[in-house]
Amino acid sequence: GYNDYRKTSTMYCIIYLLEDLADEYKNLIGYINENKIKLNSDLINIYSEIDSYYKKLQRLFLKFNLEEAISLADERDKIVALIYKLLRNTKSIKEAIIVKDFERIVKIIIDIMDQLLKIY
Repeated sequence: GYNDYRKTSTMYCIIYLLEDLADEYKNLIGYINENKIKLNSDLINIYSEIDSYYKKLQRLFLKFNLEEAISLADERDKIVALIYKLLRNTKSIKEAIIVKDFERIVKIIIDIMDQLLKIY
């Protein structure tokens, strides 16, 4: 269990979501490798945004700060808007699949943040 037993179920949920996140990344990388897809600059940029967002969430998990959590919520909205814009302008089915994978990854990260807010 977790040292504060009232937070144990939330911590288990976060662990489950982290495992789900890892599976999504594994599936995405597998799809890209299997189909020998070369990512264009738009896909690389959105991936970088998602990676940066996740790293900020990790820091928030280690040292919670409400202002940082609010900032992350604003950043989330920006990333989701970028994903939808990219999805509308995709040039191929394979690119659309990658963008939808990005969308699922961001959704899981948002779910992790929601659980994190329950702890604090």
